[in-house]
Order: sequence, then C-alpha cells, then structure tokens
Amino acid sequence: MPVKFAERHFADRVIAGLQRGADILLHAVETVGRYLAIRRNADEVTAGKRLFQDLGLAERLVDLKGGALPPHWDDLSTLYRLVLAKKPGLVLEYGSGCSTVVIAAALQALEKSGHSATMVSIESNPHWRDHTAGKLGPDLSRFVDLRYMLPATEISWGEVRPRRRQFVWYPGDPRPLRMGVLTLAYPELENMVPDFIYLDGPAPDDAQGYRATNGRSLPAIVTDPLKMEARLKPGCTILVDGRQPNSMFLAGNFQRMWRATPDAGQNNTVFELLPG
Repeated sequence: MPVKFAERHFADRVIAGLQRGADILLHAVETVGRYLAIRRNADEVTAGKRLFQDLGLAERLVDLKGGALPPHWDDLSTLYRLVLAKKPGLVLEYGSGCSTVVIAAALQALEKSGHSATMVSIESNPHWRDHTAGKLGPDLSRFVDLRYMLPATEISWGEVRPRRRQFVWYPGDPRPLRMGVLTLAYPELENMVPDFIYLDGPAPDDAQGYRATNGRSLPAIVTDPLKMEARLKPGCTILVDGRQPNSMFLAGNFQRMWRATPDAGQNNTVFELLPG
C-alpha cells in the first residue's frame, strides 16, 4: 500500500511538472506571438497610411476637428481590403467615423468594377454623426445611410466564457457560465440581413441606463448579430474592432457554424459564417 501511494504521488508530481512546463511554454509562445504581432503591426501601419495616401483619403481621415482620435492606419487598411474581398451587398456599421469613410470608399471602388452595394451606419452620438457626415462629402455620402439611433438596454441570457481571449476549450478548463448579462440592441435593425457587419460602437456612455449597480460604466455588448443570425447568409462577415467582451459573447452564443479569427496585433476579431 505505501508503495502504491508513493508511485501515485510520484505520478502526480510528474503530471504537475508537465503541466507547469506546458504553461511556461504556452506563455513563451504567446510572448513571441505578441512580439511578432507588434512588429507586423508597425509594418502594416506604414503600408496602411501609404494606401490611403494613394487613394487620396489620408488628409480626410487625419482631420481631427471635433476631438476625433487619430486614424489607426493598419485597422483601416484591413477594413478596406476586407470589404473589397467580400464584396458585400449591404454593410451594417456600428459606430461612425474614419471607418465610415473607408467602407464608403471601398464600396465606391466596387461600384467601378460593376458591383452595387450600400451601407447603413448607426451612430448613437449626435456630435459624431454630424462629424462623420462632414467627412464623407458628396462623393461618398451617396453610399451611406447614416442614422442617429439609441440602443435599448436589455438582459441577455447566454454563455460567458471564463477566459476572455480564448475561442477553444482545453481539458480542465472551467465550463462557460450561463447567466444574465446587461447588453445593448437596436430593435429597428432586427429584420436587417447584412452581408458585412463592422462592430465598433456604440460608446457605453451613449446608452441610457447602461451601468453596473455600483454606477460604473460597462463594456458595450451588442447582441443584434445573434438576433439576425438565423437569416444571415453563409459568407456573412463580422469584424469586431477591439471590444473583446462583445467578441466573446458572440462566440459563446452563436447557434450556427462560424470561423473566428482573432488578430492580437490589431486587437480585432473576424467572424465568418460557414455553410451548413
């Protein structure tokens, strides 16, 4: 009996050591991945700025009147190229700004190749709605239906994943929690069937009553894609810019098959609806 106990104790120590080694290796891989992502990101910033200079949009995007943040050239370049590649018929955007100009420019480029498309841009702050309208100008505004709209606050029941940055599960991980979460939705959009969704809004402070019980601001979690999901066509693409809690809530509660591609360098996640 003591021998068996010693053998079992030794085996437990070996397994624990292997787990620690695996954790160290995983941390090292993640560190190297972040370093490479930062290096790649720097190159993409330079290439992205050059792209919009060539398109004649750089000065329009750099216009900082009204307190707008400087453009993230790499993010905007990814958005522009993705819209060109997906050739959507209808784009739905949450949160207006530089991204609105970039998407409209991509739709304009697609029109020149014979592809007709339009976009609906939802803005929950009247200041930024007006600011974006001024950036678009007459050449791009015809592609954009820019709407001022406030979201509804509601409780959504769904899976909340313990590890925010993971889209897969490993043995021993705690299972997702199913609980009520304070979320945002735009009821007017529920019947819309977009081919491409760009999710970078709204700001939590623009939603009435969207606060924790202690008064603190909450991360914005928009659930419209979940309500639209049954009607969306295979190939539909959702680009979530930052907003990790929103990405994780979508990933945990989609009912159909989606491919999720997180990008640590640009801090975004691309979801693509698969056939079947």
